[in-house]
Amino acid sequence: MDILGTTEILLVVLFLFNRSMKIGFYLLTGYFGGAMAVEMSHGTFFIMPAMILVVVWVAAYLRDPSIFRSVQKNKTIVFNT
Repeated sequence: MDILGTTEILLVVLFLFNRSMKIGFYLLTGYFGGAMAVEMSHGTFFIMPAMILVVVWVAAYLRDPSIFRSVQKNKTIVFNT
């Protein structure tokens, strides 16, 4: 097994456990986003990494919908006069 395959398995394992799901999600998104960029730069189809990324995003949404919400909630601004 090569280093890329090992990396994919490691990232999937991180994604599967609840405690490390968010970091696994972000790393998988970056990994397959980079795979899509490489495919596009070589002029080949980027459909396969995109499909895997869609599956990862749907799974992440089903497990924890708050992962796609904005970090900033209702922020109140207080002006001192």
